[in-house]
Amino acid sequence: MGLVRIATWVLWAVVATLFLLGAAAPGSAASADDEIDLQVSVTGGATVRFKGTILSGGLALTDDQFDTGPASVRGDAVVPGTGPNTGTEAHLAVDVNRPPLFPVATGRIDVTSPQGNWKGFVLSPLKRSSDGRVEVRAVAISGGPFPRPVSISLSVADAGRTPGDHYLGFVHNGQRRFAIVHVPPAGEGDADLPVLLNLHGFLERHWMVDFFGETDAHADAHSYIEVYPQSTGLRWLDSNPNVDDPGFLIEVVDRVVADFGGDPARVYIAGLSNGAFYTNVVSCDLADRFGAAVSVVGYLPTDRPCAPSRPIPITLLNGTKDPLVSHIEGREAATRWADLNGCDPGATVVDLPDIDPGDGTTVQRWDWSGCDAPVVYFEVVGGGHLWYGHKPFLPPPTLGGQTYDIDVNDVIWDFVSQFTVP
Repeated sequence: MGLVRIATWVLWAVVATLFLLGAAAPGSAASADDEIDLQVSVTGGATVRFKGTILSGGLALTDDQFDTGPASVRGDAVVPGTGPNTGTEAHLAVDVNRPPLFPVATGRIDVTSPQGNWKGFVLSPLKRSSDGRVEVRAVAISGGPFPRPVSISLSVADAGRTPGDHYLGFVHNGQRRFAIVHVPPAGEGDADLPVLLNLHGFLERHWMVDFFGETDAHADAHSYIEVYPQSTGLRWLDSNPNVDDPGFLIEVVDRVVADFGGDPARVYIAGLSNGAFYTNVVSCDLADRFGAAVSVVGYLPTDRPCAPSRPIPITLLNGTKDPLVSHIEGREAATRWADLNGCDPGATVVDLPDIDPGDGTTVQRWDWSGCDAPVVYFEVVGGGHLWYGHKPFLPPPTLGGQTYDIDVNDVIWDFVSQFTVP
């Protein structure tokens, strides 16, 4: 028996097991504003339809951060009938999941209504329509003495702030652009949440930021929305005149505020390497849109004009053993930001505790006084081109030393969370 056939039988065994386990497990409710279109077609019989804004409950949709496709549909909802079924309602229970990079999803869609009860199992792709809805199909068996196949078709538009990852895609300046929005568990509440844009480095993809930096877990623990915009080509600061990264980031922020409950007064930006260079540029050009910024192993080039609309709080981190970005230029950039922010000349330098003597690094913190907006510089002595405190991108010492005396996620959040957008 071929491997494909074996894999197919294994999949059907999994699906059959799910089918025998009973009703679908409830997921976290999204919002009573979810739009659902549910159709049940019995072979040789009529099609019943339930469509509209749900009456109660909610279906939670999430996407996979790695491949950006729909990953799961879960929850319970009551859906109104339509057409001949007006005045009735269906109770819907859904538990469908797709593993990363896998072509099909498995799970259950169960429907209870006056027109009939159907327990459907899913072995089909999760599809996203052009208007952003997620579509999934299930198959059930119903009736007797000769059971007939039943086709269940479900289309969902999630209006809620479902915890997890969400693909945010749109056309900007004639180009298809996207970001991944990670909503923490606190997103199930009603309060607006802080937003942190985290810009990836040169040659990187959006998912690498969390994979190496464990940033989702930090956002979950501190209840803020983490956003991973994707550049065009290989980097930010693309020389292509058709690329409008500033406008793209502004639109990302506006959509996160409108669609995911982001707080427009608490929007921040950070980045690594090429993303850090662009964080410096954004701080020059869009200071009115971000409450604070953090640059990790990057800097503001001396020949890059900078005239921010207001003094913006900013922190920079650089390592003395960075083979790609000079810490001297990091120092110079911090000093330039101190001048732009009206700080007194000269910084106070403090040696931070050497928490992990075995990592071969120490950390200094530089602070300026008298500033219209704070400027902080961390110099990692022995540190390399890394997201400090987490797993290195390449085995050391390829990109220099990793420090565990600080956690850059804490450095970022402890700093930016003090400020708001004026």
